[in-house]
Amino acid sequence: MVEFSQDESSFADIESTMKNLVVLFAGEISGFAIQNVAGGDSAFIRSLRAASEMSSKSSILVCAAKKRHNGAPVPDPKTLEKLTKDAGITVPVEFHIEDFWTSSLFFSVIDKAADGFEQVFIVHGDTPFLDKDFAARLYKRHCSYAAEYTFADGYPVGLAPDILARGIIPVLARLADSGPVTKTIVFDTIKKDINSFDIETDIAPVDVRHLRLMLACDCWQNYLLCESFADITVENYAELVQNRGAALRTKPAFYGIQIAGGCPFSCMFCPYPAFCESGTGLSPAKAVTERRDYMAKKDFAPLIKKIADYSQTAVVSLSLWGEPSQHPEIAACIAEVLQYPGLSVLIETTGIGWKKETLSEIAETALKSGGRISGFPPITWIVSLDAAESGLYGALRSLESPEQVNALFSEAISCIEILATLFPQDVWPQFIRMNENEEQLEVFYRFWKEKLSRVIIQKYDSFCDIQPQRRVADLAPLKRHPCWHLKRDMSILIDGTVPLCREDLYASHSFGNAFSEDLADIWKGYHRVYEQHLACVYEGICGTCDEYYTYNF
Repeated sequence: MVEFSQDESSFADIESTMKNLVVLFAGEISGFAIQNVAGGDSAFIRSLRAASEMSSKSSILVCAAKKRHNGAPVPDPKTLEKLTKDAGITVPVEFHIEDFWTSSLFFSVIDKAADGFEQVFIVHGDTPFLDKDFAARLYKRHCSYAAEYTFADGYPVGLAPDILARGIIPVLARLADSGPVTKTIVFDTIKKDINSFDIETDIAPVDVRHLRLMLACDCWQNYLLCESFADITVENYAELVQNRGAALRTKPAFYGIQIAGGCPFSCMFCPYPAFCESGTGLSPAKAVTERRDYMAKKDFAPLIKKIADYSQTAVVSLSLWGEPSQHPEIAACIAEVLQYPGLSVLIETTGIGWKKETLSEIAETALKSGGRISGFPPITWIVSLDAAESGLYGALRSLESPEQVNALFSEAISCIEILATLFPQDVWPQFIRMNENEEQLEVFYRFWKEKLSRVIIQKYDSFCDIQPQRRVADLAPLKRHPCWHLKRDMSILIDGTVPLCREDLYASHSFGNAFSEDLADIWKGYHRVYEQHLACVYEGICGTCDEYYTYNF
């Protein structure tokens, strides 16, 4: 790929006899896309108007659906058709409606629709800030260098279209799979055989990919982001991001909740056993393996409602500390979360203590709950193993009896196998990488990658140097940025206490109680710490933290 200068141009300036098809994909949009944003039109109407301005000789194909790929609801295609008619778009607009869309179906439909056209623009129906002048610049480059694929690289997602030469559409239809149509569908398909295509790109002068800016009204958090950046363009995005850094923190998208106090293991790499033995918090001093306390359903249910009301779309982890299988009503807790279509569940578990009947009940609940607005699965499972064989598994968990080690290791493996049957795409074996187990990393990775095609290699966390430093490599970025967890996460302990973050295990900074206080007030309470990060000030545990660049969903 070659970088060229960013010359000024507009579609009116481009002398071309080419006929272009603009594909506006609306098959995965949520209800946020048809809400008015920033005091003006909805994201759908804004993206439609931008599509109509991308060429005087264009035609627009709107790809709509009756439901999303995961079964979640989408705005009724009839509603989209009415909105389109009322918008008074002057170029021809045709709707193509499917029950739901897959990647391969998407390109196959475009292949048929693109007959008689020479270039294809692809935009998404929930991106309100498509920059038509920038699109013109991309288009000029695309035509000048006879590219097959032209895209913007390093800019916030949602400012620019993807541009494809008509001739490569059937190739993409063959390369595509049955997965969902995402914002990165074109690049994700092309990269399967990337050396076979002529590609051009406009490289951002300031790369903001590390911020994961999604200028799309696809969830509540991103909708609020669009409200705060309604004047964003390709020319000013870097300045706005710099000057409005505090606005990047909208509402929590990830809630880590401790629902159980006990755990079957006293792992040598975890700070929680020492916390339990210290007598800090709700329970008196007690070994972690002896704790049997849990968050009562009468507290849990109202808390989840508060989360659903405040964040609307979020992932709720039931594994902040302790083993969730030890909660006597774990299936009911999961059902409580999944009754809200904007919420998904994460279970991080040792794999110990689960009954097959309970897992089957949870699987049935997940199936009945339907697709999530966020696009995440109803439930994601992470099973921590951290070793490729039982000997090391036992050593990491401070187990001494070989018989006990073999039995528990077998139980954890069996749990993964049961989960893989009940949740085929949504269970992940995990390996926390540290000095003590580095030699088994490759064996672990190869085994589970071949068996399930999925595996998580997790970095070691010293919890701001509470634990001995066991990391194998320093993965921190060269330049520090504000903490992802302060930006997106809220941690809630078993008694409702909200600490600064997961690293603040002893709740040395308590910002309220989620059972009795308003979540908005709690969230605002530690916004000042995020603002300190924006100013490159890192006080207290933040100064020694190595988790600020890690990301939950």
